[in-house]
Amino acid sequence: MEGLPIGSLLSYPGEIYRDLRHKTFYELWPDLAQMDAESEMETGPGEYYLDSLAVLPSYRHHGIGKALLLDGIRKGENLGYTRIALVADSDMPHLVRLYESVGFVQADHRHAFGVDFQRMIYEVQLNK
Repeated sequence: MEGLPIGSLLSYPGEIYRDLRHKTFYELWPDLAQMDAESEMETGPGEYYLDSLAVLPSYRHHGIGKALLLDGIRKGENLGYTRIALVADSDMPHLVRLYESVGFVQADHRHAFGVDFQRMIYEVQLNK
């Protein structure tokens, strides 16, 4: 598997979330457009959003997910964001623990696509 990706993190400014989600559903999955319309927004303006984290199963528990999260936080910070957001499936407490291990705190819940998500926030500490 040398040279092949073993993990990834999709992230972007919250300002473009609504448009990206709308485009995804209406262009790629038009049969699910009603689900898009009924789902709460996971992020919004003023936040940098860590959308999708994935690590190949055989490479999990080696710090790769944590490294990708830290890189996503740094990317958001470098773009000037002081608030980084993500959501975790409420039925997956191990993910909540992973996110807490890098400094995310539980904020509220969002219901999207038929799933209850724990919304979590990382506040960037500004140097004084």
